[in-house]
Amino acid sequence: FSLFRNMGQSNENPLLCEVIPQPLRSTAIGFVNLMNALAGGMGVLFAGILKARFTLAGVFAATAAFMLLAALLLFLGYRYFLPRDLDRSHRYHPA
Repeated sequence: FSLFRNMGQSNENPLLCEVIPQPLRSTAIGFVNLMNALAGGMGVLFAGILKARFTLAGVFAATAAFMLLAALLLFLGYRYFLPRDLDRSHRYHPA
């Protein structure tokens, strides 16, 4: 649980503060924490399902595949969505 939750939490608060307007920041941080907790719980659930169907080696292989998929999704989000969101944030809330 901790592994999956902390992987989703690694620099989210500073990024949210860059993109979200100040009155909505606490709501956004709370929502992201909720999603991270759900993802961590689902990671444990999926690990149990995989262990029941495959061996422990299969669980580790699937975890590596999920990490690769997550890294790819994060890279795509960083590459395509972050510049647009930062530009929009700076346009509406100049420093």
